[in-house]
Amino acid sequence: MEKKFKVWDKELKRYVEYTSHISIDVNGNVYNLQNGEGKDRYELIQYIGLKDKDKKEIYENYIIKGKLEIDNDNYDFEGVVTFEDGRFICENADFDLYMYESLEIVGNIYKNE
Repeated sequence: MEKKFKVWDKELKRYVEYTSHISIDVNGNVYNLQNGEGKDRYELIQYIGLKDKDKKEIYENYIIKGKLEIDNDNYDFEGVVTFEDGRFICENADFDLYMYESLEIVGNIYKNE
């Protein structure tokens, strides 16, 4: 899986470009090397290795919905993508996210607060 990250600026309420002035310590805390701000201001989120039906990359803390049909039974869900026990999961999903035929980004926890 390709490792990609985004940085959410809690103060500006938007994603900031991950550039050379952004640093991440061993605990995953993000710091802005230009102004020294960090830990409580920024949140690092990771790409989960999947794209939605429109080919948009899905990151942790995104709200997604999915559909899966097995033996004429439909399994639909909507929930937040999180990282638990070494894998990306989604609350309300009955199966591994990689099994769903159709995933759609609905929003993210930052803009839907």
